[in-house]
This record gives sequence, C-alpha cells and structure tokens, in this order.
Amino acid sequence: MIKVDAPEIRRRVASAIANAGSAGRLIGFEAVEIQRFVTASSRPIAIQGASEALKRFDNGVSGHTDTIFAGGGRGLMLVPESIAAKRIADIKTEFRDLTHGAPLSVADVPFDPSNEAGSLRWLWMKQAAAQDACDLERIDLDFNDGPCADCQARAATRQSRKPDAKGERVCDRCDALIDRGRDVQTGAAGERWTLDEIADSRGLMAVVCADGNNLGRFFRSLDSLVTLAAGSNAVSAIFRGAHVNALKNSRDEHHISPVTGGDDIKAFLTPSTALDYVIHLIAEVEKLASNAGDLEGLLPSGSRSSERLRELGVGVGILIAPYHVPITRLVEHALRLEKQAKGVALSQSARSTVRIAIMMSDGEPDTADEDEDVDKKQPGRRSERAVRSVVGSDWKHLVEDARSLGTVKASQRSAAANTMKLDPSEFENWFLYQVARSSEWQRWFQRCGVDWRDRAAVRQRIPDRAMLSLARLGSGAQ
Repeated sequence: MIKVDAPEIRRRVASAIANAGSAGRLIGFEAVEIQRFVTASSRPIAIQGASEALKRFDNGVSGHTDTIFAGGGRGLMLVPESIAAKRIADIKTEFRDLTHGAPLSVADVPFDPSNEAGSLRWLWMKQAAAQDACDLERIDLDFNDGPCADCQARAATRQSRKPDAKGERVCDRCDALIDRGRDVQTGAAGERWTLDEIADSRGLMAVVCADGNNLGRFFRSLDSLVTLAAGSNAVSAIFRGAHVNALKNSRDEHHISPVTGGDDIKAFLTPSTALDYVIHLIAEVEKLASNAGDLEGLLPSGSRSSERLRELGVGVGILIAPYHVPITRLVEHALRLEKQAKGVALSQSARSTVRIAIMMSDGEPDTADEDEDVDKKQPGRRSERAVRSVVGSDWKHLVEDARSLGTVKASQRSAAANTMKLDPSEFENWFLYQVARSSEWQRWFQRCGVDWRDRAAVRQRIPDRAMLSLARLGSGAQ
C-alpha cells in the first residue's frame, strides 16, 4: 500500500494558506522539454549529472515552506501576493543556474481559499499557455571553435575531459554536467563515457519512455490543495517504486535511468532485459495503484479520485536501436512511441499499453500511426514494419512467444521475413508448407497453444515483422 504523510501534508497546506493571507497567489511551474535537457549529451556521466541537477532543484524547492509539492522539475507553491513576483524570479534563476540555462515554465493565479477547486482549474488553464510564453534558452551562437563534441548544440568552449578525447572540445554545460555526474558516482560508474556497455553483441540498446495513462482524469478530480499534494506524492511513489522493482527483477546491471520525477520514466537498457523490465513495470504500476488505498483518508474510499487512482496504468514506448545514434534523437522516437501507446489506451479503454519499434541499422525507425499488421494502401498485405502496439496484459505473452520463436532456425525466420513481400495468399501458402515440413515451427505453434494442423488457426498466428525482430533480439541471431 502506498503511504503518504497525511499529517505533514495537512500541516504544510494549512501553513501555506495561513501565510498567504487573503491575497495569495498559486504558482505552478514545469521544466520545458526536460528529456531534451537530460539527454542532450549521450555521455552516461553527463546524463547522470543532468539527473542530479534536477534532483537538487526539486529538493531545494521542496524546502520552501510555501511549496505544496515538487518533483521532476514541476510543482505547486502558494505565496503571498506581495512576494509572488520575487518567488517566480527566484525559482527561474535557481533552475537556470542548476541546469546551466534550461527554461522553466511558470504560471500564477489568485488563490481563493473558499474555492480551491476553481483556483486550481484556473491555474491548469493558464499553465497550458505558459510554456509557449516562457523565457527562451539563451545559447551562444559563436561557433568559431566548432560545436560541442558531446551535444552538438552549443558552442565548444573548452577541452573535453574524456580520456581519449583526442583534441575534442565541449560546451560549458556538458563540462559542468560531467562534474556533477562525478559528484554522485564513484569508481568505474563515475567514468562511464559511452553507451556501448549497455548495448548487446549487435550494438543495439533499448530506450524506454513511460508515462501514466488516465492521469489527466485523476488530477482533474482533485479539488483541493491537500488532495492534489497527496495525489501527486502517491503517483510519484507508485512510479518510483514500480521502476525500482522492475529494474531489480530485470537484473540489468548496466542500465541508465535518469531521474525525471512524477510518472515520467526514462531508462536505457540492454534490449533483452528491457523486455523483462517493461513486463515488471506494468505489473508493478498496476499492483501499486490498485492497492493504493485511501491515502490515509485524504482520498476517501469510493470517491471518484480514489477509484481513478486505483485504475491507473502506464503507456510505454520502447525503441531498440544502435547505441551510437545520438541519444536525443532516440529519445524523441521513443517518446513518439509512448504517445502512440497512450493513444491506444484511450481508444481501446485499456489500462496499460506498449508500443515497440526496432531499428536494426542506422535508418529511421517507422513509428507511424498506421495499423502495424495491415498495410492500408494494399489491404490484406502484412506489414513489413518492425512496429507493434500491445495492450499491457498481452505484453508478457508476446515476449514469451517471441523468445520461444528464437528456437526456430534463423534461416527459416529470415526466409519468412523476406517472403512477406509476396501476395498475401502466396505468402500464407508458402508459410503453411514450411510449417508442414518443419518440426521447429510445429513446436512453436504448439507452445503458443495453436494446433499446427489447423490451417485457419495457423493463419491467425503467423508471426509478423515485429515478432520476427523480437525473436532475433532474444536468440542473438544476426
């Protein structure tokens, strides 16, 4: 069961309201493109440093007596009107200093203690427009010494401290984040300069982006500062606990998991363990949410908000790709997959959903919104995309079936992938013939609970491009 400190939440909110007086201001803030900041450099040591910068900001803001909650570069404060402008300027400066220039979106509205729900709704609406109006990040465009060798986005100003730098130069931010990464990591972990140790033997790594499903409905149901603080803390605890347990169960010793806070999760893992990680992440999020309880009476049992918390799920995007592709680019693709997974959850009323794409070379992964199994331009033709959307409850079975498919000879699986280009009826006839003569295919269908002699059942379970690609990941085939 998720525990929150109900007395402390009530005390903090009551103190903030009393201190704000009759003319208080609600201040909501949120980091802009936080994932771009965390992954601007593909250096693990710099990613760790960026993560630490966010944690320091959250801890610093949480220390203010007028903070209702803070985490992952976002939060809520209630302050007297007389100091609101200064508090806004202070948190913007603090965030800019800790992140070396990253922007923070801030909005504020009057607070009416007799209508907390109305004040919160007003703030949410104003925050939606605040990101477009926030201060732009200031970047020096003097590239006389070339771009930063690590992030490629800022001007190089100093020599890289990478052991084999060979004259490479980096920007002030990347250099500072390396320092910060060293502060929190010691020994070999503090000198991780490349992502190659995360990759498998083919040089592939997995980027996992996850975000809570149905959270908008949950937060809109919270109509007071107390319930909002309790709900925010509970969501953070659910996702933090699920992430930690999923890492432990997947046994990936080389993962990188930058802290982004709240329900927003990023993780870089080896491909095979990433599949297990997502299995456990979904199970843990749903279990912890279902058992969240009433948060020590702050969300009464049977209330709309407590029921929506119990129904919380997760949308997951997984991108398998070469480790040497810039990490920012990979994260952007993984975030698109996450967004599409969340869209599937909405359209199918599913609790948790996964969308995976696999890029075996340096090409662009296909993350289009089209149906993955049917090419709409040529109805009936099987897709050649290594992309798949899966309802969370089916993800474990998909992974198990794909790993089992790895026992079929690589030559037979490759032949199936290549033959998909045939007319659908020709392909199915070819595949049924292969099954009839191959004991390996027969055993695979039997393990999937399909009678290989039943032609109609086999047609329904013929592996698509995504399944064949997953089998390659599990089997180690090239």
